Amino acid sequence: MDNEIMFERFMKFVEVTDSCWLWCGSMRGGYGAFRVEGKIERANRVAYELFKGEVGEFHVCHTCDNPRCVNPEHLFLGTRSDNMKDAYDKGRLVPPLGQRFEGSLSRLEVRDIKRALRDKGIAEVAREFGVKYQTVKDIKRGKSYKRVM
Repeated sequence: MDNEIMFERFMKFVEVTDSCWLWCGSMRGGYGAFRVEGKIERANRVAYELFKGEVGEFHVCHTCDNPRCVNPEHLFLGTRSDNMKDAYDKGRLVPPLGQRFEGSLSRLEVRDIKRALRDKGIAEVAREFGVKYQTVKDIKRGKSYKRVM
């Protein structure tokens, strides 16, 4: 597809602000989705290629941490490891199983919460362990810490 045509089609879905350029089109997995030659691509990858050049096997990361942002000034290339380190450094990464980072639960705490949920309600367990209601609800429903038994 001609880059000029793709650029015009792409920019129809972008709201340019003083900072982030917000993707207003389709979303998939929390990121903008844009169809290129019949294939769905992440909008931030397309933006990087339109404005800066080829992405290749790299990830397109955000300095602004806004997954809707397609501002080329907010995008940089990195490996998966670079992206994970960036997310961890900015406090957006869930800790690996078996490790505890500030603000997360240990494996033992999760196990104890699951045991307590057998006899008590979510609100009571949340108060007892000093965690948010939603955290306990997510544990009970298997949305988080599901591999901890």
